[in-house]
Amino acid sequence: MSKTRAQLIQRTLQRLGVVAENRPAFPNETAIVDDGIEPLIGELQQREIIYVGDPDDIDDAVYESLALLLADAVKGFFGVAALPLDADGTSPVPVAEAKLRQIGYGRYSGAVQQGEYM
Repeated sequence: MSKTRAQLIQRTLQRLGVVAENRPAFPNETAIVDDGIEPLIGELQQREIIYVGDPDDIDDAVYESLALLLADAVKGFFGVAALPLDADGTSPVPVAEAKLRQIGYGRYSGAVQQGEYM
C-alpha cells in the first residue's frame, strides 16, 4: 500500500498540530506544505538519504519519516518553533533521517557507472 501527496500533506499538518485528525486543511495551509514537498525530496535525494520517485505514490515505509521531516521544514510558516521531543527527550528529526537512510541504503541509485577495460 502507498500514500498520496494529499495524505502526506494532511499528516504533516497533523504533526504540526495545525489540524485535527477529522478536520480537513484549509487551502492556504495545504499550499504551504505542498510547496515544501519538492525541495525536501530533492534535498533528501541530493544528500543520498532516499529517493522518492513519485510524490503521489509514497511507500508506507517512508511515509511517517517523510511527514516528520516535511513538518520540520515548514514549521516556521505556522509559527511552530520546534517539533515536540520524543519521550526520551530527543529531537525526532535525526531519528527520521536515520530511518530513511537505513531504508534507502543499498537501493538502486540510477547512477551511471564507469566501466574499466583490461
